[in-house]
This record gives sequence, structure tokens and C-alpha cells, in this order.
Amino acid sequence: MPTVKKIIISSIVGGVSIAVTIAIIFVIISWYENRPKPWNKDAISATYDYIETEGEKNYFVCYYTLQNNTDYDYKFSDLTDILIMSKLKKQKSLSGNKESDTLKPDYPIIIPAKQRIRFAIHLQYPYDKTLKEDASKEERKAYRKDIEAFFNNKLQNLDGFVLFDERARYQIEFPKGW
Repeated sequence: MPTVKKIIISSIVGGVSIAVTIAIIFVIISWYENRPKPWNKDAISATYDYIETEGEKNYFVCYYTLQNNTDYDYKFSDLTDILIMSKLKKQKSLSGNKESDTLKPDYPIIIPAKQRIRFAIHLQYPYDKTLKEDASKEERKAYRKDIEAFFNNKLQNLDGFVLFDERARYQIEFPKGW
């Protein structure tokens, strides 16, 4: 009988050990798969192009060129997982939230792999000067210089923008170019 008891006890201990080991492996795998993933800052790069105004209220529009540096198409068709924020120079921080109507990116967008597109960020901030509809190329150029001077004087704490795509975990930096 003592050997039968030893076999049963050894079997129980072995079974419990295997069950605990499997449970630990499951917890480690679960933790690994659900841990926060870092933001990819290199997937999409942005280059400043120019600033214009639009609409009746003469709001600002900042134009950038976006480049997809990946081997996969990048797209978003709504703003569900998108957050765009202003970079503040003095505070060295970001400002904005999903409910804010101050900044609005163009959408929907698609950037094919290794391609570039023009992209606009609409800044709901009015400008008091207007450009006539039939403005010449030189007048447009002067108008853009006036806007950039306005940004440098009145909005000097604005140091660009950052877009976060929570689904893809992409962080796109829009540098100040004005």
C-alpha cells in the first residue's frame, strides 16, 4: 500500500505542478500580448509646405506633405482612433483632446506604401486679412508670408502639431515651418 500512496501523491503533485506551470505560461503570454505597444514615430513623416486661409471666417489651413515610409498602405477613414494636438514651445507639452474642434485633420486619407500625399490641418482660428479671389501668384506669396509672420508673432508658442493614430500606434510629427 505505501507504494500505491506514493504513486498517487506523486501523480497529484506532478499534475498540480503541470497545471501551475501552464497557468503561469498563460498569464505571461496574456500580459505580453496586452502590454502597451510603443508609438511608431518613423512610419509616417511630415514636411511643412505652407499656410493659407479658407472659408467665410478665414480660418487657417496648414499644408504638409506626408510620406509613408512603410511597405504597407496607411489609411484612416474617420477620426475615431485619431487624436491631433498642438505642440507648445514654452511649456514643452501637447495641448488638445478628442472633443476639441480647434484642430481638424483632412480625412479620409490613404497613403500607399512608399508614397507621398498632400495633407491639411485645419486650425479653427480666424485671420483678419483676406486674399482676393483673383490674386496673382505674387500676391498669394506675399499673403502666405503675412500669415507666417502672424504665426511667428501672435502664435509664437505654437511649435507644430502631433497626430496619434491609436489603432496603428503611429505618431506623426508635424514640424513648425513658419
